[in-house]
Amino acid sequence: MALDLTPLDDRRLPEAVRRVVAGPAPMKLMAARGLAALAPPDLAVLLYQLAEPWAIEGDGQPVLEDTAVTARKTAGELPDGVLAGALARDLDSRVLDFFARKIAGRPKLLHTILFNRAVADETFAHLASVCGEAELILIARNEQRLLAHPPIVAALYLNRKTPMSVAIRAVELAIRNGVPVDGIPGFDELKASLDAAPDREAIIAGAEDAAFNVAAMEGEGMQDLKEPVEDAEGEGEAEEVDQPGREVEEKRNVPIGSLSIPGKIRLATLGNAFARSVLVRDSNRVVALAAISSPQMGDNEVAKYSANRALSEDVIRYIARQRNFTRLYLVKLNLVNNPKATLSTTIGYLPFLTMKDLRVVARSKSIPGPLVKAAAVLLQKKQK
Repeated sequence: MALDLTPLDDRRLPEAVRRVVAGPAPMKLMAARGLAALAPPDLAVLLYQLAEPWAIEGDGQPVLEDTAVTARKTAGELPDGVLAGALARDLDSRVLDFFARKIAGRPKLLHTILFNRAVADETFAHLASVCGEAELILIARNEQRLLAHPPIVAALYLNRKTPMSVAIRAVELAIRNGVPVDGIPGFDELKASLDAAPDREAIIAGAEDAAFNVAAMEGEGMQDLKEPVEDAEGEGEAEEVDQPGREVEEKRNVPIGSLSIPGKIRLATLGNAFARSVLVRDSNRVVALAAISSPQMGDNEVAKYSANRALSEDVIRYIARQRNFTRLYLVKLNLVNNPKATLSTTIGYLPFLTMKDLRVVARSKSIPGPLVKAAAVLLQKKQK
């Protein structure tokens, strides 16, 4: 949850800042350009107060949009020397959060703000979701903040730039102290896999860092389906889908198979379509479910997997339970033609099928007999 950026109380503003805020529009516009003769901390506070719609003119009217836009632009362009002098001070946490979101790619300033105790936990969680490796390691070392604000742990885990060892160490810290982390998909399953992992200490020591990085980036840009999935009824037909994941994995020497169960679960959650195409077939149920339930899962992938009879029943049943998946006509059709989908679910999809596809189902010899019979009965009714 982001920090609520609300206006600062005018009564608590530094005197020099208060004079500008209460002054005429031209004075505020000059200040928004960074031309006010103020110390760095006061300048930072002033730009924050002018940068948002809450800023008020001296006569009680909202500040001109040009002033707010200019203040936001200036805030992001201040030299490192000026901003460093402000971000190291005990400023209001809202001001520090405002500037923290403008300094991505500026390591010196990021390090300055990460060592400032006045920075809010919510700001740390945001930085943990966008920073690079060096800053992520610094964030993970602040165990007190991690335990006080579990979303920081989730942000570290879900940032692909976080080394595997750092992410698992943060999760282990939460588990060891009985702190639940709601933002990590399948947290309970991840916890169980860590408890059972024989190489847990090796993972924490960094044994999987290099392999995870290669696996997370391998296959970038690969397309799993040549044609886009159509959402309109009757646009797709069920068909057998090949399984390119294993062959490509072996051909390109992707180290996915060398990862531990916790490593595979994290890769399934954060990896690209290629990684998911391998992990959704994993023999470990938890890994396969982590892949199919990944927040990155796209419609094309789901349509392909719903037709794949080689996948586990757990994966197929998971697809059938997700309304955001079954809203697609092709997914409904593929599930009807997939014998691993439960009969109670697939019978409910028959009324949605076109006459053409219903005829195919009514003649099928590869799906359960009761489903074929139900399709034939429904087809007869529709024809009448």
